[in-house]
Amino acid sequence: MKDLVIASLNVKNRYFLVEDSLPHQLAHIIRDKDIDVLFTQEMTLDYRLKMLRSLSEYRAYGFPRYGQTNSFLKDRGNETCSLILKKEHKYVKARTKWLSETPDEVGSKVFWSWCPRIASIVDLESGLKLVNLHLDNLFSFVRARQLEILSSLLAEDMDRPMVIAGDFNTMDKKKKYFEAFKERMLENGLQYVDFGDNTYEHFGAFKLDHMFIPKDWEITGKSLEEVPVSDHKMLVLRTKTPTV
Repeated sequence: MKDLVIASLNVKNRYFLVEDSLPHQLAHIIRDKDIDVLFTQEMTLDYRLKMLRSLSEYRAYGFPRYGQTNSFLKDRGNETCSLILKKEHKYVKARTKWLSETPDEVGSKVFWSWCPRIASIVDLESGLKLVNLHLDNLFSFVRARQLEILSSLLAEDMDRPMVIAGDFNTMDKKKKYFEAFKERMLENGLQYVDFGDNTYEHFGAFKLDHMFIPKDWEITGKSLEEVPVSDHKMLVLRTKTPTV
């Protein structure tokens, strides 16, 4: 069994050009907590580049939701779901899927979605699959459809160990669509990591961010941590795993 530290954070850069201090602060947090894999949402390419300058032992994967060459948006509103990994975790394949009826079409979206929503997926040499997502922030029926699309994208790989994490934007009271997704994941060999408290406490208090891991992983510690670079709390999980 090997110790593994997994975290997830919506960096929430508010669509403006990033101050140099924020990426460097996040880099310090990553190194201080010795994070193996960080699932990030709303991270622009500019933010990511500045952060990686302070993290030579890490790589990042994830494509911008409007595409790499969108000259109109540039870095504003053109965030990624970036997976930040220690280089020791070798990857086989990395890709971004759009949570739409045409998942391979750059910039595509479900009707009524506020903007294109994406899932970044990385397959490691160990066999572990990492899935980082960010769902719509407005309508529950849109989030429901996006999770149906994600489920269909993952269906053929549900027999392999998998970590799914990100900002699900579950601000609804009932969250029936999320409970249905959770049940599907539990039936397919994953466990839900309950961090207990709300992860976002502005304009109300909500549990927006979630994480699923393989059932056979032993949880040795978990925490919700306030960090100075975001208005979301960071999910931090410590686990022992046979798959790294």
